Amino acid sequence: MNKKFRSVILFLAHKRSASETPHTEKTVVHLPGEVSPTISWAGKELGAGVIGLNPLHALRNTAPYHISPYAPYSRLYLNELYIDLDQLPEWHESEEAQQQFLDPEFQAALRALRQTRQVDYNAVATAKRTMLDLAYSTFIAEAYSGEEPHLQPNTERARRLERFIQSEGTPLELYAAFQTLEEERRLIQSTSTTWHDWPKQFLMPGQPVHEYAKRHRKRIRFFQYIQWVASEQLNEIQRTAEQLAMPIGLYHDMALGADRNGAEAWIYQSVLALGADCGAPPDSFAPEGQNWGLPPINPHALRSSGYELLIQLLRNNFRSGGAIRLDHVMAFFRLFWIPRGRPASEGTYVHYPFEDLLAIVALESVRSHTLVIGEDLGTVPDWVREQLAKARVLSYRVFYFERHADGAMKPPGDYPAQSLAVTTTHDLPTLAGFWSGEDLQVRSRLGAFHDDAAHRQAWEERQRDKARILNALQREHLLPTGVTEDLATAPAMTTDLCHAIHLYLAHTPSYLVLANLEDGLGELSQTNLPGTIDSHPNWTRKYSIPVDHMLHDKRLRQLGAVLHSARPLR
Repeated sequence: MNKKFRSVILFLAHKRSASETPHTEKTVVHLPGEVSPTISWAGKELGAGVIGLNPLHALRNTAPYHISPYAPYSRLYLNELYIDLDQLPEWHESEEAQQQFLDPEFQAALRALRQTRQVDYNAVATAKRTMLDLAYSTFIAEAYSGEEPHLQPNTERARRLERFIQSEGTPLELYAAFQTLEEERRLIQSTSTTWHDWPKQFLMPGQPVHEYAKRHRKRIRFFQYIQWVASEQLNEIQRTAEQLAMPIGLYHDMALGADRNGAEAWIYQSVLALGADCGAPPDSFAPEGQNWGLPPINPHALRSSGYELLIQLLRNNFRSGGAIRLDHVMAFFRLFWIPRGRPASEGTYVHYPFEDLLAIVALESVRSHTLVIGEDLGTVPDWVREQLAKARVLSYRVFYFERHADGAMKPPGDYPAQSLAVTTTHDLPTLAGFWSGEDLQVRSRLGAFHDDAAHRQAWEERQRDKARILNALQREHLLPTGVTEDLATAPAMTTDLCHAIHLYLAHTPSYLVLANLEDGLGELSQTNLPGTIDSHPNWTRKYSIPVDHMLHDKRLRQLGAVLHSARPLR
């Protein structure tokens, strides 16, 4: 609905030759279907081999606490906001949906949503759900006969939905039951509650929930229908990428955990430690430590369950792409647990059966022909990276962090071949923001520095970092014309300087090199500022130009050409 939705981030990516791939390549399947303009642009005009996404996990889509894709409602299923109504036959066939969509008041509301500089999740979610409800009503009326719970499919499209429901089995049934129960409780109770406050018979999945689902079959099927539509559309996008001979296509991202009040936590509560949060110990990046507010998995309960949750997560997230990034992959080895309600400084590490977990990842990777990247930033013991390398998981190398002990930038040759190289991440400044100190200014306004002296010290360190970058570019003979190692010659991040940094990464032996859209567009603001939720507009800011304008933006075409010339797909 919102054409400038920002929580999906596109990467332009270039890989080494197929003979160097750590895992079997996906088979290219040629199927009919409309080619997505964005996919076609990335694959044909930019020469990209990968389009990278932030997690597409299901969210509540209510601001400010339920919009981060890294604190999802469920990692097993997809966010309905990404459904393209134009590709939904029953939406076009619904007279009521078309009348409401074309209503001047509704159109005015959509224009207002598209013109804002930030995504209004609540309003967008309401508008999208309204349209999906109307589309579903038409679908049920035309494709099924009988009364619930004995609805009978009458069309091929309905039979496809039934096959999807059958193949997904109990997890999807429970997810839909949770959605229906939560929707019902919101209507009954005026105050906001969570599943922890539900009637006793519904506190855990069981026979009462099963009976409830039978009584509400039509609404249960609505939430199953949403997941079927979202899954089919996502699979079609990946098929389009394969038709264009993109070596990998979609590159997904799987979050570390899920919201303790969401569907995933309710369904799999028996393997979660709901009395704890996970996070990170104090370090130079976060002196007070980090608490991510997500319940950790109990390693003993996970093993006793036959690793059901992990297997289901991997299969669901691997099936519609050629690569996936596992957020905080160190959790396969150890995870920092924090007693609920206590500061991060009181946490401790809990160890996990990493041999079993990596074996499962390897098996599912081979089964689905999916390349695996492990986000191994932060405090990472050497032995962890050694084990990941043995499992042929690509290391995640961020330009800002790749330094020697003295702070100097590592030369391209020091990057491991079994890695993915990228300038920055959603949690870090864009290149333009880094160079201007925009992130430091924002942190100062939010009171992150104890005093002016601390702010000044951070700025001085940033100047030294910029000088180190210029020095590294000089060593590789990549400095743009007119720029020297003197910072005065590079007062701002220019297109040429941005290209030079990406060429630096292109010279690494890394298997994949990615470029963020934000950097190509010269965006100042980063997507997320860690440690802030309601004090900063995380995950809501839109790009400076609409997506359809990006397809004609010369800056992105130039960046694509620079990378393609240095690392052609072959």
